[in-house]
Amino acid sequence: MLLIGVGASLAAYVLGAVLVLVAVPGSSPIT
Repeated sequence: MLLIGVGASLAAYVLGAVLVLVAVPGSSPIT
């Protein structure tokens, strides 16, 4: 199903963003 694929992609994106924030607390690309 498409919904499962979208959910998995979104989960992977969020998880990656969290890992970046945890790994680089001083120089986050988001802020």
